[in-house]
Amino acid sequence: MTYRFLGKILVRGRTIEEAKNAIEAELVKFVTTDVFVRVRLGGIRFSTLGEFRRPGKFVMMEERMTIFEAIAAAGDLTNLANRDQLILIRQYPEGSRMHQINLNDRNIIKSPYYFVQPNDLYYAEPMKVREIGAGENASQSLSLLISSVSAFVLILNLIVR
Repeated sequence: MTYRFLGKILVRGRTIEEAKNAIEAELVKFVTTDVFVRVRLGGIRFSTLGEFRRPGKFVMMEERMTIFEAIAAAGDLTNLANRDQLILIRQYPEGSRMHQINLNDRNIIKSPYYFVQPNDLYYAEPMKVREIGAGENASQSLSLLISSVSAFVLILNLIVR
């Protein structure tokens, strides 16, 4: 952050409390009375792609948010989402890194990826079933099978005549 009389104050990578203390420490150099500083996070911005019910960009006005809250904000994962291989692309000062997250693992709450960071991108890969074009549920798969058999019989009937 830059203030005209304070100069630059580095708050990147700090908690809200640490940023508040750094700003107060600089302000007391110029102000003789008591100083009250209030620092608020402008919201956590993250994106979801792939097998989410509502993929897109989201801004949540929270100071802290878990990966499960982010998934809920995106309308949850579809039935065909691979919950063992959620991909997280996280921004670091040296660049972006990809991390694979297993949502079925109970130890995820101890993981450094449990809390959403600003500009996180989540990609939910589809299961292999999606690659072969099967439906999302049993009735869609059955309809696909019946349609395929009907088309095969019709083509066979046209060829044999």
